[in-house]
Amino acid sequence: MPTYAYIPASGDVVQCTMTSDYACLITSSAASSPLTMYVETPSVNSVTIYVTQAAIATGQVDTFVAVAPHGGPTPIYQWYVNGVAVPGQTAATFVTRSLANGDLVKCSMTSSDGCTSPTTVNSTSIKVKVGGAAGVVSLNDEGNFSLVPNPNAGSFIISGNLKNASDGLVNITVTDMLGQSIYKHVTLAANGILNEQVVLPGTIARGMYLVTVTSGEDHVVFHVVIDK
Repeated sequence: MPTYAYIPASGDVVQCTMTSDYACLITSSAASSPLTMYVETPSVNSVTIYVTQAAIATGQVDTFVAVAPHGGPTPIYQWYVNGVAVPGQTAATFVTRSLANGDLVKCSMTSSDGCTSPTTVNSTSIKVKVGGAAGVVSLNDEGNFSLVPNPNAGSFIISGNLKNASDGLVNITVTDMLGQSIYKHVTLAANGILNEQVVLPGTIARGMYLVTVTSGEDHVVFHVVIDK
């Protein structure tokens, strides 16, 4: 048959031979060039969003960033506030000063990677507090964290209180704007109090980075500018 369908495995070599019934040929058979199959393992699509500040003053600018590890070369983003698509907000970063207290922000991402499933996914929502003091990032209802100085030359201090005033492990991760991890550290918040100095590798380039602080279900993200 002129067509053949099967489920390939990576490394398979596919070739076709054809035997002609035409009478005036020097040879009745011919073989095609071999074709080597390369099969990629499907990846699970996902998108995670981070916010520079989960508690802001009224009218203050806030920035949200979407990280899509399997977005492919041309992912498509759409940001939503309270389930309604925000016109024109189709980039990986969403900057706004129009949020109200209690607004829920999320992002959908359609991957251009053909080996990713499902094609379109939604992030979880982030609830923003509006009306508080600027410059303090809320980790949860009862605690807050700060990161100083910012900008810095690759060294800064994260301090604050966990929701529960007991010993707890805190994960600190620094990633670049492509989602690549450049620093990971686990520390102990004694009695729920964190005061941790972070010193990044001396080879780190100038630019903006995301610093993620996680303890149990509590989660906060800072935008940090490295300027050296």
